Formats: sequence, C-alpha cells, structure tokens
Amino acid sequence: MERDRQSAIGQVRMHGSVDRRAWVPGAAAAAVRPLPASRAVRMDRRVAVVATTLLAFLLGGLLLEVGPGSRFVVAPGYQYKEYLVPAVLCLTPLLWLLMFLARQRQKRLNPHMPRVTTGDVFKMALALTIVAAGVPAALYGWTAAAGWAVGEPRAGIDATLVSIDRASSVAKGCRQRGTVEVGGFQSRICVFGLLDGVPQRPAQKLRLSGQASRFGLLVERMQPAGD
Repeated sequence: MERDRQSAIGQVRMHGSVDRRAWVPGAAAAAVRPLPASRAVRMDRRVAVVATTLLAFLLGGLLLEVGPGSRFVVAPGYQYKEYLVPAVLCLTPLLWLLMFLARQRQKRLNPHMPRVTTGDVFKMALALTIVAAGVPAALYGWTAAAGWAVGEPRAGIDATLVSIDRASSVAKGCRQRGTVEVGGFQSRICVFGLLDGVPQRPAQKLRLSGQASRFGLLVERMQPAGD
C-alpha cells in the first residue's frame, strides 16, 4: 500500500515537472511574439508621413531654386550652397542612423521582414547621399521664395558684374549665368534677359532693381551704373 502511494506521488511530481518544462518555452514564445499588426501599420504610416514631408520639402525647394532662386542674390548668413560638402558629410551618417533605427523598430514589430541585400545597401547609400546634397539647394530655394514673398521694391542698388558666361542657345534652364557682387558678397545668378544694354564684361558696374528683403535681393532689372 505504502509502495503504491509513493509511486503515485512520484508520477504526480514527474508530470508536474514535465508541465513546468513544457510551460517555459511557451512563455518564452509569448515573450517574443510579434506586436499586433495594427501597431506595425501605424509605424509604417508614421515613416511614410515623415518621408513624404521630407520629399515635399526637397522637391519644393529644388523647384524654387531653379525658379526665383536662379535670380536671387542671397544675403550673408543664408548662403546655404556653400555648405554642400559639410552637409553631405554630416547629414548622410545622420540619415543612415535614422533609417537604421526605423528599420530596427519595424523589425521588432514585424520579425518576418525581408533581409537587406547588398544591392539594397548600395541603393540606400546613393539615395541618402542625394538627399543630403539636396538639402542646401532646397534651403536656398525656400529662402529665395521667402525673400520674394516679403521683399519690397527697391532700385538703384550698386553692384559689380564679376564674371559672365557665354550665352548658350541649347542650355536647359538658364541660358546665361554670371557672378554679381552686391555689398561685398557674391552670388552666381541667371542673367539671361537682364543684360539688355549692359556691356557684358568683367568688373562692369551695375545698378540693380528688384525685391529686397533681409534674405537678399531678387533681381528684376540690371542697368549700367550711370544710366
């Protein structure tokens, strides 16, 4: 009788230990279970909103840069184009870090994400470098738009034509560019259609008219100094 009771107790203990051993992997599986799909969807939407906003900022700024920005003499402190190389060197690693953190978060939400290939890494590196290089130009374009929006008409601004390119009939966009010095600082702008009656030679003194603001001058007319 005593032997049967001890045998029963041993079986209960054995089954209990088996159950506990079986429960531990189940708990671990529950601990690493992916988060609900709704959270992954919300994360995807946040990333999409941020990416769309950045893309709109870049494209809008680049369009403005070839629009009003092409004839904008920027004031000191807003010459973003001069920071192209530092922007690429600083922004590219930052964008890489942000993309890495976003992907790691996405991977936690969805462990079944496809692995990144070497081709994907190359494409992302190229895209991030282009984005980083486009930031200064986009900032320049938005600055030119702000100068045009808040500027006031002004005439008789002294300037010097530092250099000028030969006009081209096949060039896309601006057909002739030149470097203009205003108030001791220089800007390379589109001068096509603005130089009627102006001798096209270096060191030519000019009088500029346009929309002036704290951001710079949107040139609308060029005249030889003395006219």
